[in-house]
Amino acid sequence: MEFYLKNKFVGSIQNILFMIGFAFICFFLFQNKAQIAEVSTLTYVGLLVNYFLFYIFLSLGQRLLFANKITATVLLDVNILSNFLNLILPFKSGVLYKATVLKRNFGVGYKDFTIKMFSLSLISLFVVLFFLVSLLLFWNHLGHENQLITDYFVLVIAGFVALLSIIFYLMVKKMKDLNLSTFIRISLFYSLSAFTYMAKFMIYMQAFNISISLYEISLITFFVLASGFISLLPGNIGLREFSLVTILALFNVNTELAIVIAFLDRVVQILFLGGFSVVSLSIKKYKKETSLFSIQDINEVIK
Repeated sequence: MEFYLKNKFVGSIQNILFMIGFAFICFFLFQNKAQIAEVSTLTYVGLLVNYFLFYIFLSLGQRLLFANKITATVLLDVNILSNFLNLILPFKSGVLYKATVLKRNFGVGYKDFTIKMFSLSLISLFVVLFFLVSLLLFWNHLGHENQLITDYFVLVIAGFVALLSIIFYLMVKKMKDLNLSTFIRISLFYSLSAFTYMAKFMIYMQAFNISISLYEISLITFFVLASGFISLLPGNIGLREFSLVTILALFNVNTELAIVIAFLDRVVQILFLGGFSVVSLSIKKYKKETSLFSIQDINEVIK
């Protein structure tokens, strides 16, 4: 009981901090509405489509590990709604919701779900670090200099990639649902998801007339994705924005403009996840598809 109350208190604090952070983001964007007004409607449409493609490739990759138990379309719905819940609820509650839906409707046990999601997280981390190391190897060769990006820094990341490679070799031997072919295909879909992230930053750079090379956008993308594995508050609010602003500043992007991009991207993300979730749940309610994504499942997670 004491542990439950403690978690409830910590969760409430996290929610309050999220709401304060989001309110500050909205206030800052309102204060800088002149810059945002220059962004065209087509840009916003492109960003929303980009987020949709990101989750499509993510879901296609995850389906390979869940085999024929669940379709990519269902996974897409579950992923988007669970990520929306992760934004507004503490303790990665969206993951618990996802586990509940898959168990209730497809018989995926909590242990099996945990193992597979952990494996998918490791594959995602491997893909991000692999591309980051590959790009950084050309950093000095292309004549770039930065006191933070040293040969030692690259060596440490390369060490993590090597360690993950060994872990995957052992996992392929132990897990019946994960073989070398499946690992490669999941990595390809996760790579496509990462490329949609890269396209998103290209859209922002063009929208705000920031002159930057494709190579630098690629580095920014994988630095931001790597920082996303550290999560403290719902939706990683605050840390995600701070890391994005810091990384953009690393590539000589104006700090104020970097903050506008980071905050605007947060709002677009919430609008996409929230809007898609509401529409998806409404359609399912209209079609009386009560077995999936029920309010009961969400209530169980909140409790």
